[in-house]
Amino acid sequence: MANKQDIKNWRAEEIAKIQLRKSSFNLNIEKFPTPIFDFFITQQANQKARFAVEVKTKHLFERNITQQLEQLVIYRNNEMINIPAIIIKVDEPNETAELDFLVIPSKSGKLLIRKNFSFKELTPKTLDGFITKINEWWKLK
Repeated sequence: MANKQDIKNWRAEEIAKIQLRKSSFNLNIEKFPTPIFDFFITQQANQKARFAVEVKTKHLFERNITQQLEQLVIYRNNEMINIPAIIIKVDEPNETAELDFLVIPSKSGKLLIRKNFSFKELTPKTLDGFITKINEWWKLK
């Protein structure tokens, strides 16, 4: 049987999926093929512009993000990170969320791992703004 934290993590992922489905970009949401991220996202209109999503609960964010960043550095050093990633921090009891980039698409064309976050409220408008930045990055590729 799942423990209480597993259920909270599952709920957080489901809340994030609901928010992702509100995007005007018509997103396809799949489980990420490795444990480094939670979701692999493609757009129906632009299959090339793909990205990852990592979901964390607000309650254990600080502890869990430290572990995540350690893993990302290992993946980056082995050249295994090749897409941008958004992190969604979910306040699971209130069913609200915030987002920021975890792996930032930079204008230089490189992907940078963010360690200090400036979360914004997750709304369809803010999500679409992040996706627009991802699409612009993919045009540079």
